[in-house]
Amino acid sequence: MKNTLLIIGACLLGGCSSLTPTPKSLEGEWCFAYVQKAQTMFGELPPPPRFDSICFSGENEITIKDSFGKQKFDGTYSITDNQLKYSFHPSDVEKPIIHKLPCSLSEKGRDLILTYDQSEMVYYRAEYFYPNSIAGEWTAISGDQSETMKLGEDGSYELIQGQIWGFYRLWPSHFGMAMTVSSFIPGHGQYMMIWQVKQQGKRIVLTPITPNGLMNDAATVWTEK
Repeated sequence: MKNTLLIIGACLLGGCSSLTPTPKSLEGEWCFAYVQKAQTMFGELPPPPRFDSICFSGENEITIKDSFGKQKFDGTYSITDNQLKYSFHPSDVEKPIIHKLPCSLSEKGRDLILTYDQSEMVYYRAEYFYPNSIAGEWTAISGDQSETMKLGEDGSYELIQGQIWGFYRLWPSHFGMAMTVSSFIPGHGQYMMIWQVKQQGKRIVLTPITPNGLMNDAATVWTEK
């Protein structure tokens, strides 16, 4: 089966010119927002990146955060010819771990794009995300069953019936407010979902965002408990 080239960035925020990163332009915290381009087997979104938060400081210091594993590592980095090289040393391994990733800035420095295994992941500065204004407990009817979704003020995500958990972030897109959920599904592993979010009083409507735009026929209405 041939791989599918999945391009979702254009329908979210559009094309842009690329800039060469420097330590000064990278300084600060960046958080994962969405996948811009990926090679997939079935046209699905790739798994989210392991490190969803990256903080650059000084000339060569880096802090990376793994929200799934609830781990944080300090290390060092360098930028050469649009390649980010960083190293960190977990306490349970003998030698430091070194990663090398293609790296670029776009949209006049607003977007940090890191390429993991042919998947272009877009990071935004932490302050660019929306506050978690839809935090709470929500219910929806799926067929003849009720589902409960918990969205924490701390960004935590839980779908009770499926024992699915993870974290979410809200950010601005062409479709208005968008929500990216990085989740863990038992029996499947890590999974990424991207929705358009529309607030209607005590209801929110979540509509999947795909490379072809909105899947309006798959929209789900959630009611606040």
